[in-house]
Amino acid sequence: MSISLANKKFTSEFTQAEFLDVKKTLLDVFPPAMSPYLELIRLGKPTGLKLMFWPFAWGLTMAAYSFKMPWDTYTLKLMQYLLSAFIIRSSACTINDIFDRKTDAGVERTKNRPVASGRISVPAASVYVLVQYVIGIFWFYFTVQFFA
Repeated sequence: MSISLANKKFTSEFTQAEFLDVKKTLLDVFPPAMSPYLELIRLGKPTGLKLMFWPFAWGLTMAAYSFKMPWDTYTLKLMQYLLSAFIIRSSACTINDIFDRKTDAGVERTKNRPVASGRISVPAASVYVLVQYVIGIFWFYFTVQFFA
């Protein structure tokens, strides 16, 4: 494969097909039994996480600039907000799939989602979302208590 950039040619050792064979998704790192649950929280699709995190990051950045927040505090808060966005978005995806399972099963784009396809039962998904809520409650309680 070669790329032309300002009349300069760069070549790589791999073709595009070979690169795609070598590339692993985030879901491939975990055991196969966990895969449906990781698909349920859309771990392999980070766009929603970015959209959830962006307002947190923007607000923190404006506040950090206005109040001249130290860099280490800013970085710690940014990581805290990233994990918070992940927790919120994960539980929202799970509850959405539970409520929309019948609709999702009839739509081509969503029919392979874990609850709609039957790979995860509704009771199992309900327990999973409750666990996510408990994690979220503890996370938000302790971050407000100790990192405020």
